[in-house]
Amino acid sequence: MKVLIAEDSMISCRALESNIQTWGYEVITTRNGQEAWDALNAKERTLTNGNKIRIALLDWEMPKINGIELCQRIRSRRKVQPQDYIYIILMTGRDNQEDILQGLEAGADDYMTKPFDYTELKIRLQNGERVIEQEKIQDQIQATDSLTRLWNRNKILEFLDEEIDRSSRQNQPTSVLLMDIDGLARVNESDGFAAGDHILKEVSARIHDSMRRYDKLGRLGDDEFLGVFPNCREEHIQHIAERLRRAVVQDAIQMESGTREVSLSLGGASTSIFVSCTGPQLLSTAQEAVAKAKAQGGNTTVLLQPQRKQ
Repeated sequence: MKVLIAEDSMISCRALESNIQTWGYEVITTRNGQEAWDALNAKERTLTNGNKIRIALLDWEMPKINGIELCQRIRSRRKVQPQDYIYIILMTGRDNQEDILQGLEAGADDYMTKPFDYTELKIRLQNGERVIEQEKIQDQIQATDSLTRLWNRNKILEFLDEEIDRSSRQNQPTSVLLMDIDGLARVNESDGFAAGDHILKEVSARIHDSMRRYDKLGRLGDDEFLGVFPNCREEHIQHIAERLRRAVVQDAIQMESGTREVSLSLGGASTSIFVSCTGPQLLSTAQEAVAKAKAQGGNTTVLLQPQRKQ
């Protein structure tokens, strides 16, 4: 887990860094509140394994932005980024009750007075880890579609925007596939919504199991799924779409009343031609493409290129 230290004393900062690294954490050190705030908001604050800063040790008395104001900024940011909970331990020489309450009211999770025992600090960090893990579980539950167990609409669109941003910085293409189950509305009307839900779950599982582990799949609407494919060019997305289509149509779905054949209409788009394409532009193009696939009778894929707005 990644730990941020914000401490203006070089001696204290080095001692904290040495001990915390010994306990197996990755550490980022900053010397004032502004540096800490910049580190928390940097585009590249994630590692190759996806870790983010999840615990912050903040000194109360720091230049530029003090620990109290930094706590308040971090908590205000969570209102627009609820998935990025940061466990805050406020460090200070103040030890009266009013100061402790002020720190906690500002958003600190824990409070340690200087000088402190490093064994105690290790326990506090472990407590922070447990809180973060529980937060991660809750975040995943809130970001998951309750029926299919895929990412929900908000989360898959968030992944799309993140991937577009990352790919534009790294000059790599991103592709999407919008997938619509053919005739699901008729199933709901003839066999009931329970039958439709069964098809949704089976189709989503087949699509998910046929995708690469680093691709993202979410339920965009009632019978629509959105796949986000990093580092995937236009010429590759056609092959991926065919693989996903076949995974759905190759075997009839077992129902209580017997079996039912199900197919997909797929619409794809890629940034490999229009590299400055935004997430909404890419999705809009995929929606236009899937509409064309449905108009052709379904069970097919249509790919379109995003167009620059005049």
